[in-house]
Amino acid sequence: KPEFIKKLSDMEANEGDLGLVLNTTLKGYPAPTVKWCLDNKDVGSDKSYIITAENDNTSHSLKVKKVNRCNAGIFTCEATNEMGKASTSGVLSVKVSVKKPEIEQELKPTQLVEGKPGKLVAKVSGEPKPKITWLKDGKPISLNGRFSMEEAEDGTVTLLISNVTPDDAGLYSLVATSDEGEASSQAPVSTIPAGKKPEFIKELEKVDLTEGQPLRLGAKVTGKPTSIKWQKDGEDVSDDGRIRLTESPDGTISLTIDQVKQTDAGKYTVIASNAEGKARSAALVEV
Repeated sequence: KPEFIKKLSDMEANEGDLGLVLNTTLKGYPAPTVKWCLDNKDVGSDKSYIITAENDNTSHSLKVKKVNRCNAGIFTCEATNEMGKASTSGVLSVKVSVKKPEIEQELKPTQLVEGKPGKLVAKVSGEPKPKITWLKDGKPISLNGRFSMEEAEDGTVTLLISNVTPDDAGLYSLVATSDEGEASSQAPVSTIPAGKKPEFIKELEKVDLTEGQPLRLGAKVTGKPTSIKWQKDGEDVSDDGRIRLTESPDGTISLTIDQVKQTDAGKYTVIASNAEGKARSAALVEV
């Protein structure tokens, strides 16, 4: 019948301790099967423990990778063979660290774009882990539908808004609470209309000229493009003095040549683009 030569003893550990080891030594023939339990629940498949057997199956140990409060309780090592069974138990007490909630990274004033996803980010700390509540203009935000929350291991908390509307503007607050206390952070949120992709409301038009005549290609675009690019037969055209490219605040754009040459004939394209997309207009110039 199995017999424990070295039995488990009661132990104390601090929450967060690394590599706490429980050791036993036993004898028995035939070699016993060993099982470890915490409060009568088998922990053999629990990845928070490392279980080892050495010295011809006589030395058995259980290592707690990182101690936390859920490891507290009665650990039992049970040995069984066909001659019978034996067990040894010890109590693990865990000292829980306490720290009142603190805001490690404040909410920042944020501008969100209507129709797009938005997010607010802060970072909190505290032991035990504080409960997070979000408020808008002093009223709790229901975390369903368009609003959801993500919490990371390092204490980063993120309020996600799936589809921003003008009504989402306001004063947002984050409140972190535990039995140890409370901490909060707040910041204003504003919204702006989404940008529109460029659109030509006046297209380039075909021009038929005689050599030496002036050329002016003009168009008008909406959508506040951040880039205007001209091309001739697929090659980029730059403002080189002879060719002049102009842009006006009202969206009027033009390409001007005082005296055209035969080589100026071709297909001209203007491309307007911004973060939302691009638009193009094209026309033939014959000389």
